Order: sequence, then structure tokens, then C-alpha cells
Amino acid sequence: MKPTQNKKPKKKQESQKAVYQAPKSHSIFTSVLLILCFLAVLSGGVVFYSRYPEGIKPRKSDVIVEPVTTSAVLSAKTPKTPVTENIVTKTDAPQITAKSYGIYYRKKNTPNEYVKIVEREPQQILPMASLTKLMTALVALEKYPLDKEITIPAVCTSIVDGSNVGFKAGEIFTLQDIMYGLLVKSGADAGCTIANIENQEQFMTAMNEKATALGMKDTKFQNPIGFDSGTTHVSTINDLKILSEEVLKSNVLRKIISTQIIEISPENTASVYRFSTTNDLLKSIPGTVGIKTGFTELAKECLSYLYEDNHYEVMIILLGSEKRFEDTKSLLDWAKKEIDNS
Repeated sequence: MKPTQNKKPKKKQESQKAVYQAPKSHSIFTSVLLILCFLAVLSGGVVFYSRYPEGIKPRKSDVIVEPVTTSAVLSAKTPKTPVTENIVTKTDAPQITAKSYGIYYRKKNTPNEYVKIVEREPQQILPMASLTKLMTALVALEKYPLDKEITIPAVCTSIVDGSNVGFKAGEIFTLQDIMYGLLVKSGADAGCTIANIENQEQFMTAMNEKATALGMKDTKFQNPIGFDSGTTHVSTINDLKILSEEVLKSNVLRKIISTQIIEISPENTASVYRFSTTNDLLKSIPGTVGIKTGFTELAKECLSYLYEDNHYEVMIILLGSEKRFEDTKSLLDWAKKEIDNS
């Protein structure tokens, strides 16, 4: 049909639709096809939206394809401290006189644990002598400030056994100065003074509680000095390793135990006390850090020792030795060779 020329555009469009109207059978087929396409698009859109409601970029939760276990979550939140690999020794450790000992190693300037190179009877319960003073210092540092002024009590100036700084009753020192007397000179009078700042019985309770808290399960303290006291004042290599590691975490204590010679003066007199370390290896082996010596007739010679170079640290702890410095040097020389050749 020929369109009328003077009709309005709207009617022209309507007449064009009439010209291109499809046959009825084709219209039904087309309608069904359009409905199916519409349903497919609609269902696909629903799936898309449910998976990516914020757009096509997937969220983190969408990337996870497997459930995360509780242990994995804890591991992600608190990563484990890397542990130094064990040294596989190629030769036997030298024969020494100590009843019990342990050699441990870690890489320098890392948070890694000290790991075993070799041990002999590390769980044997033995007297520890003046290695006791490491705990005396640790507890004192937790309880009091270093600049605390402390008066030397008369009871601590009459100790005849063991090493003494030579303090006089009534002298006043800072806790820091007394700590030098405790760890450098290994003064029994220094240990006694620290334990009697308030009450010695309470201080001993604090020492034993600290040992328990650190996991030193076989250690008992009966006095702050290290005097033999049967089964009530004992420890093991395993426990003393824990104690030594804890002491080394303190920059203050690390500095004190590495001191060779020191002078201290009381606050209220003109006296000067000058003394040197009881650890001969600080003077004879470069790289020696400390830590602490000990000796009684029952305990024999004891030593907690730390060596370091540019690459690693070696800790050696021994109890019941006849020649602690010779024993330690032999073990250190052997351990360094094993580490270097590993």
C-alpha cells in the first residue's frame, strides 16, 4: 500500500510497521526464541550478581577456593620464629672433665633459638654454684630501678665463704654498681645485699617463681649466692640454657657480664672499689661475651659462656668441671670447626 504523502511522521512509522509485519508462524517462533534468550540472560545475570555484587573485580573472599583451617589462620596471624638448622657434626666432641655440658648455636643478629650441637647429660640435676647469681640479677632488675640507692647491711659483710667485693656496712651504692659486684666479681656480699633490699625470704620466693615461669622445671634456689644446699639448690644444663638466654635479652645485663675491669664508688664515702672479672676467657679469647662463672667444693667448676663472631654465636654451659676454662676452650674450638664445615 502506497503511503500518503501529507500524513504526519508518526502515522508514517505506523504504516511502515504494517509493511514489514512477519507471518504468524514466524512470529510465534521468534517470540519463543526471544523468551528463551531473555530467560538465559536473566539467569546468567542472577548468577553473576550473586558472585560479584560489587562488580566484575572479584573480592578476596571469592578468590579463596578452599576453606581455611583454624591452624592456618593462627599461623597467618602469628608467624613462627624461624629456627636455626641443626649442625650435623662430622667428628666426635672432645673428651672433657665436666659431668654435664651443652653446646648450642645460632646465627648472629637473628631472633632464632639457640639449637643443640651436642650435649652430655643435659638433664642431670647438679649444684650450680654462682651461676645462681644470673637469676639473682634477673629478678633484681625486674623488681628495682638501676639507680635505686641501697645501703649495705651488716649481715652481708661477714660472709666468709666465696668471693666478696669487700663492701662495708652502711655504704650506699646504686643497684647498678652492686650488680657489677654481683656478676663481674661474683661477690657473695653483693648477692646478699640485693636479696636483703626488702626481705630475703620473699626474694628467694621470687627467684623460684621466675624459674617456674621460664620453664626451668628442675631448678631450685635456696639462697641468692649459690652456696651448696643439698637438693634444695640445684639445676640442669637444660634449665641453665633457658636462664642464660633470658639474661642475654637484657642489654643492661649483657653489658655487665662482658665487663673485664670496673671501678665503683659508694654514694656516701670516698672509697673506690676496683675489680676484674672472674671469667678468664673474657681476657684470653677474642669474641667472648661472658656470661658467668661458679665454684663450690660440691659443684666443682661451673660456667655459662657465650662466644660470637660476625656470623654466629656459640653458647657453652658446663657443670661439675675440674678445668672449666680448658674444657670450654676445647669445646669451642671443636664447635667452630663443625659449624664452619657444615
